[in-house]
Amino acid sequence: YRITGTLSRGQIFVDLGDGAKTDPGAVVTLILDNVDLTCTVAPAVFFYQVYECDTDWVAYDAGGAEDYAASGVADTSAAGANVILAAGSENNITGSHVARIYKEGTTKKLHKYDGAFYSRMSMNLSGDNGDDTGVLNIVADNEGLDSELHLTINGGTICIESQDDGINTNEDGVSVTTINGGSLTASGTGNSDGILFYVGSSQATGATTSLTVSDNAIVRANGGIKASRVDEPTPSGTGIVFDGTEGTVYGDVTLQEDLEIGNDETLTVGKDASLTVPDGKTLTNKGTVTNSGTLTNNGTIDNSGTLTGT
Repeated sequence: YRITGTLSRGQIFVDLGDGAKTDPGAVVTLILDNVDLTCTVAPAVFFYQVYECDTDWVAYDAGGAEDYAASGVADTSAAGANVILAAGSENNITGSHVARIYKEGTTKKLHKYDGAFYSRMSMNLSGDNGDDTGVLNIVADNEGLDSELHLTINGGTICIESQDDGINTNEDGVSVTTINGGSLTASGTGNSDGILFYVGSSQATGATTSLTVSDNAIVRANGGIKASRVDEPTPSGTGIVFDGTEGTVYGDVTLQEDLEIGNDETLTVGKDASLTVPDGKTLTNKGTVTNSGTLTNNGTIDNSGTLTGT
């Protein structure tokens, strides 16, 4: 479904029915093509019932399997919730959340959806066939981009401004966030996190969390990267990750866009990593860049801060 235009009071709500969770055909792709959408009472974009591609988790969650082996890797290519940012488009999503709603006469939770852009199942958010010029801006009065299981970002330019966590991926057994290229900035205000891996059960101490980057992705978690009740993940793969103000280069990275290191920011190129500034791209350093690996400049380095190890 290709969506374009403005809706000042409304919601995109995807519900393929009660059997969708186990139906591999229950797949929806939304192509956002210059969308301006505002919802002040609930998530503005909400995948409610679609296919869950992690079939092992589905079996475990339904009581059909005794254990769930969390691997830290999730293949979401068959996910039922998919969003594509059309090339050259700018999409502005302003959303709210749903606080706890209980079953009448009980304390059993029926509904609680914390994010402005929300999926109850694993979700893919992608650029347009390798074109990362599509932009998604999310403004949230609570959390920003949420998936109740796995989240994979395949390119595009995503900016999140939230009053709580910028990104929250959560489930009792495993949270896997994968970022394959593009640019992601997730900002939580106050004491909130840029990216939060939430493990909901206090008994789920064996849960794993994973943040994987590839294809020269740049990730900025302005409120930091945190996990509840389990160890925080160490990013892996190929890309640049800012955990708050501290940036690290993972693997062999070539800038796909200009990059600025702010006055209070650091960027570290470790001994097993490399950073290449290609022709036509600029690395602007107003903070501190520490190079213990390889820093190659074929473009422009504009340095007014501290640059060591060149």
